[in-house]
This record gives sequence, structure tokens and C-alpha cells, in this order.
Amino acid sequence: MLRHTHLFGGKRLRSIQATYILLFCTTILSFSSSQITCSQEWDHEIINGVALAKYDYATNRDETNVPIIYFHGTSSSKLEPLVVLEHIKKKKRTLIAFDRPGYGDSKFVHFQSLKDYDCWAQTHLIPAIEISLGYTPQQFDLVSVSGGAQYSLRMAQVVPNRVRKLSLISAGLFGRPVRGEGLYERSRRFAVRRPVLSDAIIHFARKNPKLTQAIAAKKFSEPDKRFSESRKNLWAQILLDATKQGAIGLRQDARMQLFDTSYATPLAASIVTEFWNGTCDKTISTKSAMLLSQKTNIPVNFVKNEGHLSSIPIGFEQSVLKDE
Repeated sequence: MLRHTHLFGGKRLRSIQATYILLFCTTILSFSSSQITCSQEWDHEIINGVALAKYDYATNRDETNVPIIYFHGTSSSKLEPLVVLEHIKKKKRTLIAFDRPGYGDSKFVHFQSLKDYDCWAQTHLIPAIEISLGYTPQQFDLVSVSGGAQYSLRMAQVVPNRVRKLSLISAGLFGRPVRGEGLYERSRRFAVRRPVLSDAIIHFARKNPKLTQAIAAKKFSEPDKRFSESRKNLWAQILLDATKQGAIGLRQDARMQLFDTSYATPLAASIVTEFWNGTCDKTISTKSAMLLSQKTNIPVNFVKNEGHLSSIPIGFEQSVLKDE
């Protein structure tokens, strides 16, 4: 463990703190090495300062097509949908993922609150998606993983007439500490309170992805350890893509999650909603998931014997693509 290191100006960093922040860096970044060969099947472009990845297998490419907008987890990137690529191909859907400001190739924009995100989404994100698609879809389906939940929920609140379905996977409400909170939840506080160290640890993680993964995996649940073990190569690819700008995107996510919970309210009745978490999730606590469920009135479905990462493909198939 990283009990002593000279990386941080000769200061000692307790191993438990290092574990938390490295877990934060790797929460959603453990995907299948066998899927790297599929990376040529998506288009990457930057529009309005927003980096987009389009995974397009739909047979109809006009306003009747309902694309999936994918909100990646904290410390992840537009490459995260590679973990569910076969599902997207099988159902012949169009999915667009994007880097939030400060992640990957998207220009950083400072958000004071989610109201700033609302403005950015309407003036930059949604127009960029429409330009990438080449048409204006009548509606979108939204799906988010983990730390992407606040942004997908917020978009559904701001443009409810354009959202057909919203799916939350491995999500929770993080506004204040709750007894039994998960490791990811504690690590966010570390990132916000120690920005210099979080930048330094991101630098270390980029230089040593295998060691970073080994440290973080020690705190995973058993299902997530198995899920992570066979997915190291793509995890490294996503880690490097996500952290091109250091920890700035990660810290913004953490700050928004800690200080603005305005996203946790019921949605319009016209929007179909689904919420899926694993029963063995040690990263986001069951209590946090239940709290988000209560605030939004979206019942949470618990996937038995699955964790934070391993429940993603199951939740995606059962929710996003159900009845398609």
C-alpha cells in the first residue's frame, strides 16, 4: 500500500486515504480487454467543446430514431459504453456518450451549481449531440452510471418533453454522510478537501495503472473483483482517456455531489424510469441508493449477488434495452 511516498513532496499519505482516492479514480474504469478491438466501431468528435463518442447501430437515422444519451461515471469517460457495446449492437440502437467538462477531451467549464450545468447542457451538450446525429430527435433515452446520475436526472428535469426514458445504474444520493456509506462516497470528500493531493494521485495513477488497479481492487466487493480482473486493459485505456486534464473533472463531480442535491426530486410522470443497483455494492451503499429512491420516487431494483461494476451490463440490458 502507499504508506510512504516522495510523490507528494515528501509528505506521508496514509494508506487508507490513498486507497479511497485510487478507488475513486478507478470506480467505473474496469472493463473487458476483449472489447478493445471494438473501439474502432465508434466515432469520436469534438463539437462546441464537448467530446462525443457515437456508437451507432440503428437502421433508421432520422427524427424517429430515439438515441440513448450515456452519462459516464465519476472518473470515467466517453469510452465507458464499451462495456455494453454488444448489447447496443444486438438491439440496433444509437448511443452517444460524452465527456463532462474536465474529463477526457471536453473543455473544462466551472459549475457553481447544477444551474450552470443546466445552461451548459442546453447551449453546448444538446446542440452538439444533434449536430453529431445529423438530425433533431423527437426524444432521447437517458442512462447514467454512478456519478453520472445527478446530471441525467437534471437533464430530465430541464427538458422533460424530450426525455422518453431514464435509467439509473449503480447510483445513490451523496449530499451528506450516512451510516454505512460506501468507499466511493468517502473518497469524494477526500478529493474536494485535498485538491493538490488528488491531482498528484491522478498523476500517479496515469503513470502506474496496473498498480492503481491492484490497490483499488482490494476494496472492491467479490463480484467486482472478478469483473475487474478480466478487464484490466480496457480499464487502463479509459483511465488514461478520462484523466487527460488531471483531477479537475473528478473534483467538480465530487463538489456537485456534496453540495447540490437539487437533482434528487421526482420527474415528470410521462418519463419512464428505472433504477438498478447491486446487492453487493461496497462502493455506493445501499442506504444511499434507497435515499435517492425515496427522494425521486423511483423504486430501486437490486441485482442479487452483483456489485457496483458487475451490475452495469445487467442493469443496462434490463432497463435501457427492455422491450426494445
